[in-house]
Amino acid sequence: MTFLLDEKHFDVVVVGTGLEQAVVSAACARAGKSVLHVDPCTHYGGVDGTLSIDEFETISNQGWPSSPNTSTNRQESSDCETEDDGDMLLAEFAAARFDDIVKQECPLPELKLHDTFNGSDMALHAAATQSSESCVPAEVLDDFKTQSRRFCIDLNPIVAASSGEMVDCLIHSGVGKYMEFKLIEHVYLSTEENLHAVPAHKGEVFRSKAIPPLQKRALMKFLKEYGPSFSFDAGADAGAAVPEKGSSNKQARTGQSFASLLDENGLSPLLQQFIARTLSFTDLPLEECSAEDGLAAMRTYLESMGRYGKAAFLTPLYGAGEAAQAFCRLSAVFGGVFALGYTVTNLVTRSNGALVGVKLSNGQIISCDHVVTSPHCLPLAIKERLCAKDGPSAQSSTSVREVVVTHGSVFPQQPAAGSICPSPGSEAEGEKHSIPCWTLGVGNETEVCPKDFSITYILGRSTEEQVAESAVQGASRQLLSSTSKDDSVVWRGRVTQRIFHSSIFDEVQEQFKGLHVVGIGRHEWDCRAPFRKAKEVFNAMFSDAGKDGETHVALEFLPPLPDPDAEEERRELERELNELDPSNE
Repeated sequence: MTFLLDEKHFDVVVVGTGLEQAVVSAACARAGKSVLHVDPCTHYGGVDGTLSIDEFETISNQGWPSSPNTSTNRQESSDCETEDDGDMLLAEFAAARFDDIVKQECPLPELKLHDTFNGSDMALHAAATQSSESCVPAEVLDDFKTQSRRFCIDLNPIVAASSGEMVDCLIHSGVGKYMEFKLIEHVYLSTEENLHAVPAHKGEVFRSKAIPPLQKRALMKFLKEYGPSFSFDAGADAGAAVPEKGSSNKQARTGQSFASLLDENGLSPLLQQFIARTLSFTDLPLEECSAEDGLAAMRTYLESMGRYGKAAFLTPLYGAGEAAQAFCRLSAVFGGVFALGYTVTNLVTRSNGALVGVKLSNGQIISCDHVVTSPHCLPLAIKERLCAKDGPSAQSSTSVREVVVTHGSVFPQQPAAGSICPSPGSEAEGEKHSIPCWTLGVGNETEVCPKDFSITYILGRSTEEQVAESAVQGASRQLLSSTSKDDSVVWRGRVTQRIFHSSIFDEVQEQFKGLHVVGIGRHEWDCRAPFRKAKEVFNAMFSDAGKDGETHVALEFLPPLPDPDAEEERRELERELNELDPSNE
């Protein structure tokens, strides 16, 4: 059923309910701005959402849902080709009284209508295990099919560092009250020979049989010199790093690579992989990762240990889609208007490219100052140029995420909550370096699957989709084989997504003033990047140049919620003042 909005103007129109869009929406609404938030999907989260297995398989077979009121021949049109388009635009503006808003600054004939591309750079593939081709007992397959609606499949799984930007933002903004988390209990490093458990404290380092004695001392020396200032409890298993946040000792040389820093500190190849993949969580070859970035990520990991337990990472209950939905809730609490199943079909600009409004898929014209969108809603002509084989898409890469549902865990210790396992990867044809892959296993305590089942995600990326798929499939086979879980697989899915380099959209945002592109895709588990991007967009929308020539942000990004007690005290004080002087009322 099509509905029309009463409002004709919003400060910000947000397209898509992915994590970055949701954070921007919440921040704008919290700052007192009027927000219209639309999404062609009927579920929150978009490409960062969480689906049931049935929903996953439906999209796998039928493609991404488009708005029910979006023209099916959208991709065959172009920017305002005919005079009829212009006449229709003028008539629509007049009917919507849009001219009253913009006529003073821009005569209607100078307005332009730009068709938008409505699609997705993400594809889903699903394959259920058949009893005739499986070693899994028939009763287990029957149990899986009966409970298939209880599985929550993440399209873009996330974990949050306990001392990271996401958790800090959740706490002070009040969004955390809409979510629950579990601690990621185990971290492993996968090599061709074995799975190595990552020590959580000094006692585990010195008990580890995988690290030679001299290397244990070299590791502890490196962490003490380059990590944050902290002390280890060397005794009980519950002991963990207790850092003094933000403080550290030695720094790397300017321009030094992470490989060079680790090598000059006498660390073996295994320990170098251990630090890079499980403490710094970088997927870059060590020669390409800067020592500064590697150390910063390592310090965040070490600062996170001990905040909520001996492990460093948290994962949301009920799936990653809960994060986006929580920020959407905050936006709605502060006045954000949401319309799922609707999207933007046209951008309306002045002749100089400045945005003045949008046309929704229900045909309604809305004026606005800013549009925040993923690449899925860019002007069609620009989208086609970006995706051309010889165009800027050459700067993009492809992220592949394989989803494996098993009876029991694929890890040595059944993860009631979760486990993370990076692997150095293997050489792939056409690639200079091996492609690291990441594995995240979650169990029933995170409420994403029934008891006795587990969901495992394997992620990898490359500039070539086939190379990324090959690396992920190889990592999946290696993990299942090394843990003897080949015959426990009951369902597989695969998510492929194009990841654009952010610099591609600089030109687009220069051409269309007021257009902000977010949700360009991510490949890491840790969700630091979406929060940084959302804050960057928010600051760009509401900053101005001061008299000193410096740029000042006029509004605070996701400030703390008002204190109810302080608010009540303020109202009580006002009542007392009014009683003393009724003229104040």
